[in-house]
Amino acid sequence: MVEVLETCQPTDELLEAIRELYREGYLIALDDFTLTDEWRRFLPYVHIVKLDIMAMGLKKACDLVKKHTKKRTKYHFLAERVETEAEFEVTKEAGFKFFQGYFFSKPEVMQTKYVSPEQVLALKLFREVCVPDPDFDRIENIITQDVTLSYKLLRFVNTQSTTLEVTITSFRQALIYLGQEKLKMFVSLVVASYISGQKPRELYNLSLQRAQFCEAMSRYQPFAHLNEQGFMVGLLSILDAMLDLSVESLVGQLPLSPSVQQALLHRQGEYGALLAIEECYERADWAGVEQFSQQLGLSVDDVKSELGEAVRWSQTFSGA
Repeated sequence: MVEVLETCQPTDELLEAIRELYREGYLIALDDFTLTDEWRRFLPYVHIVKLDIMAMGLKKACDLVKKHTKKRTKYHFLAERVETEAEFEVTKEAGFKFFQGYFFSKPEVMQTKYVSPEQVLALKLFREVCVPDPDFDRIENIITQDVTLSYKLLRFVNTQSTTLEVTITSFRQALIYLGQEKLKMFVSLVVASYISGQKPRELYNLSLQRAQFCEAMSRYQPFAHLNEQGFMVGLLSILDAMLDLSVESLVGQLPLSPSVQQALLHRQGEYGALLAIEECYERADWAGVEQFSQQLGLSVDDVKSELGEAVRWSQTFSGA
């Protein structure tokens, strides 16, 4: 996708360049536009129009989108700087199709004494799978307390194991077939899916992406002594946004090693730098990706390759 910034002038030369890119198959996005008359001739070649709802004003932006949506235009609108769940709901209702903002990566912390059953169950299971040597009898007892979660796990295992000759129908059978480490990962992913049901789907996709990237990078030399904790580190790094709890609260409730705690709380240590690479990638901060890669003594090309593979894996996995 090629993004045309608001600082560009709507000249004939720019229009011809966009036409050429359009013919070559590129997607075109217009950034922070108010759709004045001088830009209307560009719209037949545009796929996404980005509106800064904070600078423009939420109501004005939503009114504009509603007006254009009625015309059944082929381009879609993207809401920039979505900070709260309320803004997300309002812009979605108005007809925005794409969204950017801190709401999608930061928790909305609320002062409340109420803890949902899903949160209690999730934290119990994460406590069990975070220990070096999980007690799978205890994990099975927790999972079987919830019919929905039990079904999700068994369906999850069966759909991911295409070479199975028989259908797995019990947690014990899944453990025997998959082994401890694989089942530990599956339990973590199912629980993340279970508790993210009321959140934007992208949060779950992002947790998959981070988990896969950190797991893949665990094969590289700087992480050889960390006992392949990468998958859980990546997954837990966005759990605060899923549960609307602070990172400090989560870390205090889970049996995590000091190195993992420092990574999650302060982005310190090897895994902290790895999470920082992933977060730079999510913001398209290429200089940051390079800086942290060099800090770890990693090839930037290797890191970018693993980042790309993590994105593809998470999209395929989430779709399945």
